[in-house]
Amino acid sequence: MRPRESAKRVTGPERGVRAESGSVDRMPSWSAPAPPTLAGDTDMQANDARLLRGSAVPTAAVAIVAMIVGTVVAGSKGLIGAAFASVVVLAFFSLGQIAIGKITNGNPFMIMNMAMLTYLVQVGAVAILLFAFADATWFDTKVFAIVILAATLVWIAAQVRVFSKLKIAYVEPDGKR
Repeated sequence: MRPRESAKRVTGPERGVRAESGSVDRMPSWSAPAPPTLAGDTDMQANDARLLRGSAVPTAAVAIVAMIVGTVVAGSKGLIGAAFASVVVLAFFSLGQIAIGKITNGNPFMIMNMAMLTYLVQVGAVAILLFAFADATWFDTKVFAIVILAATLVWIAAQVRVFSKLKIAYVEPDGKR
């Protein structure tokens, strides 16, 4: 049994040329797949990470301000309401962004469909939470509702801003579909 030769990534004019001898190889000119990066990221996943970071950081900053204002306005119940609302918004929208990235990684043509479906699910879940905790007494419900609205608007505005600055190719470079 011959020892297996390691596959060398061959590109450009070297295709079909053996590395050891320089002779032309009669084998088909294929190249081994590129090794994954340390994080295993592709360009799409890197863009998803930028979108997530670019949306989560401003929303977290608004959440901190909202917790301070909630404490000043309604005491400890305002702080709890603002903190709970901040966690809800950050969790729902972060998980939604991660889900969109995972689902559409293999099929980029599904991005808009999945984004709309994810957004509808997020808004529906937030509405259910608002109705479920409408009569809660352990936190200030007005602060909770205002912080959910403010944090959601900041998340969406930040996401639009980051997305408009990303350089995402909308044409496949190799011309294949």
